[in-house]
Amino acid sequence: GGGGHQSGSGGYQTAGGGYQTPGTGYQSQALGYQMGYVRTIGHQLEQSAMILSGQLLDVNESEWHPIQVGFLVSTNMQIALNDPLTHNVSAQRQNSGTFSSSFETSSHQVLYFRAYAQRQDQTILGNIRKITLEGNPQQSGKPIARALSLLAEDSVPLEGGWFQNSWFGLYRSFDNGWIYHSHHGWLYLIADDAQGIWAWSQERGWAWSTKDLYPFLYQWNLLNWVYVFPVKDGQVHYFNYSTNSIETASPKNVSGGSTGSVDPGAIQPDSSGLR
Repeated sequence: GGGGHQSGSGGYQTAGGGYQTPGTGYQSQALGYQMGYVRTIGHQLEQSAMILSGQLLDVNESEWHPIQVGFLVSTNMQIALNDPLTHNVSAQRQNSGTFSSSFETSSHQVLYFRAYAQRQDQTILGNIRKITLEGNPQQSGKPIARALSLLAEDSVPLEGGWFQNSWFGLYRSFDNGWIYHSHHGWLYLIADDAQGIWAWSQERGWAWSTKDLYPFLYQWNLLNWVYVFPVKDGQVHYFNYSTNSIETASPKNVSGGSTGSVDPGAIQPDSSGLR
């Protein structure tokens, strides 16, 4: 219902806990409205990389090809195109005009960024957002440990290091924040401040849920919900609320009886696998 959607939206807004803050202030500049306009959506920490997201609106699909999109990142709040402090981070377009990119975080405690779109000599700039880094969560490990602890509260240990969770299903956990889930495959977990868990996967990017909401997932790059159906005929099915359609993904392992043949440690991604 509507309450569940509000909860997911709140979880998205508070993603990452104390080590990042939502954007403050709003500035926009648009040159050549025929290109549409750009919105700077937000940011999300992914281990040592920061993921930025934006969206180009009111643009026909046929007009996309010559348009370059990306982000301008600076320690200066007045982000100027020709400023030597400004870093240009190119991005790849996704569905619905959204695009995202990553860059390595540094020792800077405060950064500013804005999305942009460029075609020939025309440039449009999105609103400016602020990133505040209050220490490296990968070093503290607290959001990671809290996510694993939340799952462990409702889990029963099985042989071979596997756990059966009453609401999330079958998984195997590792000390570095990764788990291997029988349906979703490799997931990197970070807890928020509201008993929710963000999970990163190569297939879906960041998705958020809680014990009360799962199998509903709030998928960050869609800014919308997906629903996870039970495995049927050896396949995992998702309902995508952005497209109102059912998507199919091959499960990594569909039953507890076959976990013995899976060796997650042999294929466990390192930090470079996130980028």
